[in-house]
Amino acid sequence: MRTPQTANDEQAERQIRSLIGRAQGTLQNVDYRALSAAARQQYDTARRFITQAENALKIRNYVFARNLADKADTLARQLGK
Repeated sequence: MRTPQTANDEQAERQIRSLIGRAQGTLQNVDYRALSAAARQQYDTARRFITQAENALKIRNYVFARNLADKADTLARQLGK
């Protein structure tokens, strides 16, 4: 049974989902085949962070989800340069 979310929880979730979406969008524009081995590792790590952030959202661990989403977004933006 899930408890109702507060307005703050909903806002946090929207912000985190926005970060995840931005990271995913950036990664979609990256040509994985053209990346060096180190950059591929960075790409894979960003994907893992996204998955972990989504899992953290499911259990409403917003602090951890935000941290992971931030890391994924940072890595994705570095690759997208």
